[in-house]
Amino acid sequence: MAINILSKSTWRSDLAEKLDFCRILKIPLYIVFPAFHVAIDIYKPPFLRAYVLQENNEYKMIELRKTLEIESDKWEEDIIDVSELVPFRLGIIKRKEQKHQGGLSLYRLVLLDPKKDELLLTKNEKTIKEKEKTIQRLEEENKMLKEKLKE
Repeated sequence: MAINILSKSTWRSDLAEKLDFCRILKIPLYIVFPAFHVAIDIYKPPFLRAYVLQENNEYKMIELRKTLEIESDKWEEDIIDVSELVPFRLGIIKRKEQKHQGGLSLYRLVLLDPKKDELLLTKNEKTIKEKEKTIQRLEEENKMLKEKLKE
């Protein structure tokens, strides 16, 4: 698999000649994704494109132009399912906490569990989640101790 994050200086070759190189190398899955608006409006985010190599050595193109709503219970329309090749599905989320220069929206490519509607977390996200759980557990223990001391 190859993932290519489009940039202002390389987006043309990322969508053309690099795809040909992937085909020549027989890379089964080639993904292009811009984190922010870097190209012409045809590729304006939200935008995610997956090229899946077929038996005839040509690519089947699958495009996604919707962001994934994490709270939603219907992710089928908001993802690209490539789980027959790799152990995940693909989606895009809009970054709420960050903006690009000039206030442009930023987007993130996310990997999803192949069988259930759940994000696959990065190592950093797992660490943060574990720390949050630990803090919550310690706060609950502290609250219980304070209540016992009052008795």
